[in-house]
Amino acid sequence: MQIASRRFLLSVNNSYLQWKRLSLENARDMEIMNAMQAQLQKIDEQILDLLEERTHVCANGAEESEKTIDYWIDSAMYREMDETSIEKMCKVVMAHCKNRRN
Repeated sequence: MQIASRRFLLSVNNSYLQWKRLSLENARDMEIMNAMQAQLQKIDEQILDLLEERTHVCANGAEESEKTIDYWIDSAMYREMDETSIEKMCKVVMAHCKNRRN
């Protein structure tokens, strides 16, 4: 076999091996993404369960919104979370509960 033919075959073989390695890496990445998505769905389900439970508790009467917001903000600060975002979420949760009551 000529040297040029060998180089071509080696080049094709190396390209195939690189493609195969990338395919395996992509498959592993997809496995990781699928596992992460499953974990996120489990967390989201828990959040929705808690929101449903909170809505049922709030159905019995109005909550003290100022105390609730202060509690959420204090908890956010303790957990080193963004207080502004948490306050917004708190207000959305309270509005959801209020709307379900009415």
